[in-house]
Amino acid sequence: DREVLNEWRLDKRSYIKSMAKAAARSQ
Repeated sequence: DREVLNEWRLDKRSYIKSMAKAAARSQ
């Protein structure tokens, strides 16, 4: 379903954002 894919993409974006935040914090 298109809506589900869109939701997954949004989820992935927020996941990547949190990962980047964690990486910046560990440096």
